[in-house]
Amino acid sequence: MKSPPISFPICSTPFSRATENFLVNGGNSDGTLAHQTRIKDAQKATVAVVTGCPERLVRISTVIFRTGLSRTTIYRKIAEGTFPRQVQIAARSSAWRESQLEEWIADPLGYRG
Repeated sequence: MKSPPISFPICSTPFSRATENFLVNGGNSDGTLAHQTRIKDAQKATVAVVTGCPERLVRISTVIFRTGLSRTTIYRKIAEGTFPRQVQIAARSSAWRESQLEEWIADPLGYRG
């Protein structure tokens, strides 16, 4: 029996059970979460991308999780111009534009910021 679509409150877009499982469980069918905080951040970002919500800013933990790069490598690539630059969001806080991050993920070797 096919289950009804699920609606997330972010943009009220319906999802199938398979998509919900990916978003809620981080892709694990058994529901286990290895790094719960990082996965939560990445899930929020994934939901925004899937639903076409307005531009989001993501913090370094989410950037590390989504790219698989270390913090040092990210900052080295920024200095080289091969990774999106962060934007200052407060006196001691910065974040990355999700659209630029997605562009890099789509073509990491061809990205020039």
